[in-house]
Amino acid sequence: MKTFSLRHKILLAVLPVIIISLCTIAFIFYTYVRVTFIDNKLADMEKNAIQHSTTIDMWFNLLAERLQNAARTKQVRQTLSKNEPIANYKDSLLKELHLSAADLIWCEVISPDGYGQRYLLDSPEAYSTIYVDIKHTEYYKKLARGAAAIHIAPTDNLTPSGYPIVAVAAIVPDENGNMTGILSVGIEMSDATYNTMKLYQNEVLPFVLFDTNDNPFFFSKSDLSTAGAGSEIGAAKHAAEDDSPRFTYQWDDSNKLAYTRPMPFTHWSLAVIVDEAELFAPLYTFLQNIFTTAFLFILLTVIVIFFLASWLTKPLTKFEAAISQVSTGDLSLLSIPVHSHDEIGRLARSFEYMVTNLRRISKERDSIQKQIRLSEEKYSKAFRSIPSLIALTSLKDGRYIEVNDAVYTIFGYTREEVIGLTSSQIKLWESEIDREKFTKKIQECGYVRNYMNVHCKKNGDRLRGFLSAEIIEIHDEKCIIACWTDITALKTAEDELRYLGTHDALTGLHNRTYFENKSAELSEEKQNEIGIIMYDLDGLKLINDTLGHAAGDKMLVAAADIIKESAGPNATVARIGGDEFITLLPLSSKEELASICRAVSQKADRHPIIDENIYLSISMGYALSTPSQTNFKKLLAEADDNMYRDKMSRSQHARSAIVQTIMNRLTTRNLMTAPEQHELENLACQLAKDCGLSEQHITEIKLFSQFHDIGTIAISDYILLKPAGLTTEERKDIERHAEIGHRVALSSPNLTTIADWILKHHEWWNGGGYPLGLKGEEIPLECRIIAIIDAYAAMTSHRPYREAMPLAAAIAELRRCAGTQFDPRLVALFIKKLTAKTSL
Repeated sequence: MKTFSLRHKILLAVLPVIIISLCTIAFIFYTYVRVTFIDNKLADMEKNAIQHSTTIDMWFNLLAERLQNAARTKQVRQTLSKNEPIANYKDSLLKELHLSAADLIWCEVISPDGYGQRYLLDSPEAYSTIYVDIKHTEYYKKLARGAAAIHIAPTDNLTPSGYPIVAVAAIVPDENGNMTGILSVGIEMSDATYNTMKLYQNEVLPFVLFDTNDNPFFFSKSDLSTAGAGSEIGAAKHAAEDDSPRFTYQWDDSNKLAYTRPMPFTHWSLAVIVDEAELFAPLYTFLQNIFTTAFLFILLTVIVIFFLASWLTKPLTKFEAAISQVSTGDLSLLSIPVHSHDEIGRLARSFEYMVTNLRRISKERDSIQKQIRLSEEKYSKAFRSIPSLIALTSLKDGRYIEVNDAVYTIFGYTREEVIGLTSSQIKLWESEIDREKFTKKIQECGYVRNYMNVHCKKNGDRLRGFLSAEIIEIHDEKCIIACWTDITALKTAEDELRYLGTHDALTGLHNRTYFENKSAELSEEKQNEIGIIMYDLDGLKLINDTLGHAAGDKMLVAAADIIKESAGPNATVARIGGDEFITLLPLSSKEELASICRAVSQKADRHPIIDENIYLSISMGYALSTPSQTNFKKLLAEADDNMYRDKMSRSQHARSAIVQTIMNRLTTRNLMTAPEQHELENLACQLAKDCGLSEQHITEIKLFSQFHDIGTIAISDYILLKPAGLTTEERKDIERHAEIGHRVALSSPNLTTIADWILKHHEWWNGGGYPLGLKGEEIPLECRIIAIIDAYAAMTSHRPYREAMPLAAAIAELRRCAGTQFDPRLVALFIKKLTAKTSL
């Protein structure tokens, strides 16, 4: 809705009063001026009509007297008695009548019997006569009745110029005063006639003469004498009221106003004519000037009032701006620029004082609000960020009023999904019985601490937790503030710790601690016939060393599954060492123990651990308690002894099988072809023979040349065949193969003699090799020979990551490394041998 300022309201309040007042004054003034103007104009018209009518009446009256005087003259009587032409006396007659020749149309002398002669004065023939009968004319009848001089109505005849003719007659008396004839003259009602009447000297408005029948017969202006105008004037005169001197008519799209005046002597009437537009034109001009002046006055008044209102409202405007500024909360206002000493000034100073107090109060309020806001933010952040679920519910119906963000992070619900609902509606509690117990307890005590329960997530997962709650009152409504802490992970961790405390993490079997506790329980129960089976996994260390711990773990899991499956549901199976297992069977027999051992052995023999050539090998031994023998230590010792006896008979075979498989794999994995490998063995044997070694040593060197890198079976192909440089960790893996090969060789009777050489074949002459850092003569001769032969074979053989080197390049490289990596004496001997061989 549009609002108006005080300045506009002053204008809206004052302007209508001024405009209405001015319009009223203008209307009154207009009415007065119009009435006065019309009255003046009508008075002017009446005055003009009186002047014209009086002048015409007097002129005809004077003409009648002159005609009577002329009728008494001797010439007229002689003319009548002697029948002389009156034209002879025209000049004297015109002189007597004070007329000009242009005014007089005819002059006639008529005998009393009504017959006479008319002499046309304006005829080309000066003495032409016309015989007329006047006995029936109106003026003759009047003269016959003794009237003196009479003004006769205009004849129907017109002059050639179109002017009407008016006849004036008088009796011609004899000496005794009796009528001897009639003397009449015809006068042309022309401009000249009226000039003779001296009318034009005083003429202001055009006029019209009407006869006794109100027919117009003379017009002072030609535009009035037209046929149409004459008929309109006559019709309007007939239609006018008899007692009204005014009448109007319309001609040529304009209104005409006529003012009539009777003429007593002639019995005619005269009407002055004026165009209303011309009559009121000065009035309209005057009114236009009045209204223009009024408009300019109103405009000037508006401007003056506007600036006056602006001046008057300027303090209020400043005051209003200050109030608006304060209403927006901006209290920076120091003073209001209002310097008046009236009510507005006093109000402005009071407002400044109020703003000062408001500013002080605002600062105190801002400080308090800041503290409240910081407190609210602190508690809000604490409320929302607490990892435990904090919920505010209605005690009356259990609706959630507020919850923190943990409702989403823990249970997967958004705040919008929870607020307004109950825990039953969102199925938060797993057990409604637990919920009812909790509700009953808090209603009775007013609080609950660490209530263990199970809640359900949105997706249905179960969570365990502690619920603590207390009844509080908010806005006269009792509510429950509850804190639920998720202990699912803690309980899971406890269960896992409890499980790990009694179980082996790798195999899932019970561990040694559980076994010892179980053994103690059985000992206290003093049960008879408790059976124990001890197991030992053959070749586990060799598998770990050669194929890695992942293969060893796989072997352990497979053995654990076989043992547990074979023991039955009543047995307790535990892993009590790295490769040792035990089965505890209460109320068993030797036959049952033997049956279990056979089942384990059969299943192990059918379970491959590397390939189809090597199967699990498990050494077993059992013992059975008797009523007289319940000491667990002795029982364990007996079973352990039996297990070791079984191990002696099968472990060497298992290790040999593993080593043989590894050797087969090494042969398959060898990067050299069979001829190249055969060439390597021949070079090694020849160099050993040149060094003076015995045939036994040469045979062992041949075996050594085949299996010196047996430890690489535990190194991945990615590292062995990597074309780019090795990382530090990858190089450490490579260097481990000497130790791995040493352990593998010790596990095989066929390789025991070369186990030490396998360990040291990567030692350098200058001590920079591995794994022991030996140098010079500390390195066995066999190792120094194989080092040269192995390096030469590697350089001259094709590899996936490079091409074979030429012989000359390989010899140059051997010479470069002589004294650092290789024994220089052996390098010289080997190069000499190669040179001699190639020259052949």
